Amino acid sequence: MNEEEKTYKKLLDDLKNLPKVDAPKNFETELLRKINSSELEKKESFWDRILTPGKLAPAAVALASAAIIFFVVDINSEEMEDPLNIAPRLREDLVIIESIEEIPVEQLKKSDRVKEEPSILK
Repeated sequence: MNEEEKTYKKLLDDLKNLPKVDAPKNFETELLRKINSSELEKKESFWDRILTPGKLAPAAVALASAAIIFFVVDINSEEMEDPLNIAPRLREDLVIIESIEEIPVEQLKKSDRVKEEPSILK
């Protein structure tokens, strides 16, 4: 005999030497009733398990969030340009002058103020 057979033989001998336990008279019928009733409880349909409020509410929130993101965020926007590669905009409030003669000069009015000469304090 090899090692495995010795282990199993010892185990079988220990099981045979266990004391007998007296079970109640209706033990087998109660056991079969519990087994059969548990099978009915386990046979829920797939849709009943999926469509429970505990699973349906988070799925609906995730679906609504995905729809909002899909319609609000425009991933393929053609308006988006690289700010480092675009030419600067021309300012329309500035005037481009090519020569000094183009600058309009207004005649200066003579001031009504009398210019005082600095006097030395004596």
